[in-house]
Amino acid sequence: MRDVIGLAPYLRPVLHTPPSSLLDWLALCYTLVTLRAFAFLLMLLCGVWKERNQRLWVGKERTVQQVFCHTTSILHSYVVARHSVTPRLGRQVKPWSPPPAGWLKVNIDGAFDQGTRRAG
Repeated sequence: MRDVIGLAPYLRPVLHTPPSSLLDWLALCYTLVTLRAFAFLLMLLCGVWKERNQRLWVGKERTVQQVFCHTTSILHSYVVARHSVTPRLGRQVKPWSPPPAGWLKVNIDGAFDQGTRRAG
């Protein structure tokens, strides 16, 4: 969280002389802050974009604090999930291999919700 709080001072010079494109701005930000702070910046931009779409298309609004807290929560959940270790229970992972010539390999998945009795 310290990286996130310290994000603004590093980006202040960028805000005073903005680059010519968003991609250039993001590349410059990447060089100025830690990887964790940059990840938060990307998540925050995504959160702002989602909020914009909710306001424009759905008519729902959240406060700045709600957008910030939601974004922080998503990033924290991602970091925790990324670093958690799941036991394999003795199951070996077989690497993917293409099917033999003349064959087509198709992967499918399905889900069923007992409560609504809907499937997909």
